[in-house]
Order: sequence, then structure tokens, then C-alpha cells
Amino acid sequence: NLDQQYIEWYRNFLARFDDPKLKKDYSPEEIESVRAKYSELLAAHESGALGGVLLLAQAHEIEYKWFGSSSR
Repeated sequence: NLDQQYIEWYRNFLARFDDPKLKKDYSPEEIESVRAKYSELLAAHESGALGGVLLLAQAHEIEYKWFGSSSR
């Protein structure tokens, strides 16, 4: 369960929006729009409505058979 790590990540990410350097490349409206979206995600994590997990997957070959003959 990575809920606390996600909450911390969102908090750190949102703190970066106060960096004056962002204002050189983005308008205040753009900054606030993105901040608002990530603030909503943080609130969802903090309330428990959204959780964080990490899934690891490994690809492998699968043989598909249809009526006894291989396809794909």
C-alpha cells in the first residue's frame, strides 16, 4: 500500500507550483488550472477515496489455440 507515499508525492509536487520560475513559462491561469487538478487528486488520496498501488508486470509469450491450431 503506497497511499502515504502518493500523498507525500502530491504535496511535494504542489509545493513546486510556488516556484517563481514557473511564471516565466506559464500564465497564472495555466498554473492554477494544473494546481487545482492535482489538489483534487491529493484531497481524494487524503480522504481515502483514491489509493495508490504499484503493479509490476512481466511480459511472456502466450500460445493461443483455436480449434486445436495455433494462431498469432
